[in-house]
Amino acid sequence: MLLELHAAGLGVIDDMSIEFEPGLNVITGETGAGKSMIIGSLSLLLGARADSDALRPGTDEAQVEARFVAPDDVAARLEASGIRDASEIVVVRRMRRGGSRTWVNGGMVTVGQLAEIGADLVELVGQHHARSLTRPSTQRESLDRFAGARVEKARRHVEDLWDRHTELAHELATLGQDPAARAREEEALRRQIAEIHAVAPQPDDDRLADDLRRLQNAGLLRDEVQAAREAMAAARDLVAGAADGLERAGDPALTDAVRTLAGSSLEIEAAGDDLRAYLESIVDDPERLEAVRKRHVEVRNLRRQYGPDIVDVVRYAAEAEDRLAALARANERAGEIEAALEEVSSELAAAAGVLSQERRRAAGRLTRGVTARLDELALAGAALEVEVRPLPRVARHGTDDVAFLYAASSAAPSRPLGKVASGGELSRIVLALAAEIADLDAPPTIVFDEVDAGTGGAAASAVGAALAAQAARHQLICVTHLAQVAAHADNHIVVRKEAATATAQTVVETARIVELSRMLSGSPESTRAHEHAHELIERARAAKRN
Repeated sequence: MLLELHAAGLGVIDDMSIEFEPGLNVITGETGAGKSMIIGSLSLLLGARADSDALRPGTDEAQVEARFVAPDDVAARLEASGIRDASEIVVVRRMRRGGSRTWVNGGMVTVGQLAEIGADLVELVGQHHARSLTRPSTQRESLDRFAGARVEKARRHVEDLWDRHTELAHELATLGQDPAARAREEEALRRQIAEIHAVAPQPDDDRLADDLRRLQNAGLLRDEVQAAREAMAAARDLVAGAADGLERAGDPALTDAVRTLAGSSLEIEAAGDDLRAYLESIVDDPERLEAVRKRHVEVRNLRRQYGPDIVDVVRYAAEAEDRLAALARANERAGEIEAALEEVSSELAAAAGVLSQERRRAAGRLTRGVTARLDELALAGAALEVEVRPLPRVARHGTDDVAFLYAASSAAPSRPLGKVASGGELSRIVLALAAEIADLDAPPTIVFDEVDAGTGGAAASAVGAALAAQAARHQLICVTHLAQVAAHADNHIVVRKEAATATAQTVVETARIVELSRMLSGSPESTRAHEHAHELIERARAAKRN
């Protein structure tokens, strides 16, 4: 239950404190007085986005605080989540231009954590609920919430299976190809690997071109090398003779020349020995020539496809073998995934079927419950039918499309809610639906933000009575413009604005009569309006006693 709300530096609020009571708390005031800022302050404590534009002009910081008393079950859940001493909750949110910080019972929390905590303490039912109630997704969520733990458990099971199915399908897709494409790639890799292995390229294969030229030109090489040997032998004799002649001259100045000529003679002789060895290696070997020619063609083809060098060919073969092994693993994993997908698909279909059954059971109960409450809300003969329709394929929320169908009278056909219900009817349907859900699953405090819009007269009185009845089970906070609703209040708070600053005051007795008179006639001092206001209060009290 919300005990106290304090806000400062927010919009038209300079510094405001409001105390709330058990039962029905109503907030009234002229349009623009600041009622929406009170609801906005409470929304911030429930994790709503903090907009720096909402800060009071000339103020750099705003702060909102609230104090709650939590029931034992809520306190236990909050303490399990790390909130200490959760029987009483104090929430503080401080906002500056550019950011905000939040504390719960003295410990700092994130906005996400604040939203989770707030969901256990307060539910805010605003005018947007009426508009959103015409959307199929909201209708399905409303049915699921009403259905309670059995549907929640079944839905979570479906969601878990759906997520698992999605993960498996994604993993199968990331394997890169369909089975036929992988088989084609495997076949190509095996052929390429076999082709390379058949040749078995070696590092010295890069010299095959030289070997081939040597074998093809053996005769020419022999003649040229022999001629070179003979020329070098003659040159050696000439150089050696010149060295001997200079040495015989006996001039010490010729010593370096003698030494150089002697060394050159030795180098020419060594080169001649190398040519003799080379000449001995030259042979006419047609079989060797053919073998080298064939090898050269094979290696050249490999280098063209996988090269340009032998080392590149060898590297390609190794990479191809790795890829082939990966494809083999992928095929094996694909088989495992496909089997798992088949199993999960079967489980998902079965789980979705269970969820559909639970939803259909709950739909009947919700139809009866809301229709009965509509009668209490001055919509005699009106009916809301909750229909669960099958979808052509399973989705994350199951295989159901939920539709709310409305009939304004027993003679009228049931049609989609958004096409036939007026604003006033939608408001009362929201109240009836909220009441049905609240009886089963709702936090201690429910805030209604002008959900009675579009109603008046007897319908407004019926809305007030329905809120008062619901307030026997939950603390209600209701922003309203209707005196017929405000007359049922256990605690009446009036918001006024003076000089761009809002104030809030709890009114009783005469002051309350004056406020109701203003709401009824626009004339707070009207005697007749006072009489009417007094009559509304007495009727409300009588309804509670009965």
